Amino acid sequence: MIIENTEFEEVKILFPEKLNDKRGSWKTVYSKNDFFDCGIDFAVLEERVYYPIKGSFYGIHFQNNPHRQNKLISLINGKGLDFIVDLRRNSSTYKRYLKIELDSERNEMIYVPHGFGHAFLAQSENVIMSFKIDEYFDSKCSRAISYKDPEINLDLNINEEFLSEQDKNAPFLRDSDCNL
Repeated sequence: MIIENTEFEEVKILFPEKLNDKRGSWKTVYSKNDFFDCGIDFAVLEERVYYPIKGSFYGIHFQNNPHRQNKLISLINGKGLDFIVDLRRNSSTYKRYLKIELDSERNEMIYVPHGFGHAFLAQSENVIMSFKIDEYFDSKCSRAISYKDPEINLDLNINEEFLSEQDKNAPFLRDSDCNL
């Protein structure tokens, strides 16, 4: 596995080795031992698969303490933009974000540790997105921050027709109860 560092020391872009033979190709997406060997302590408890239509936007989502989540995000099919926002109040990169282009053909995965919010914009038809998570979903801890928050200032233009009610009504970070 190849690991690419990002502006945020804790956030990693991972490229698993893709193997081929006359039958086709395959890759090992997750092995706890491989992750541990790469310095990432991550054990999957839940996996979610999303099938967003082109133009759909999800985010900025996270889970508060005590059920904060580490995530491993990958595209099984399609293209999209991933946004990772630092929500850790004591961080030197607080409120800054990364924008990463995802493409299932490039085979990348993004490791997003707790303390970061996540958003995604589907940019092609037939997107299939996988989230591997190390903490179960807890509706009492699930939160969203407005993608329009001027202090975060996401570089994005979306059609609000493809937003959930949660995302349409999400507060700005300063008005939220984010406890990361």
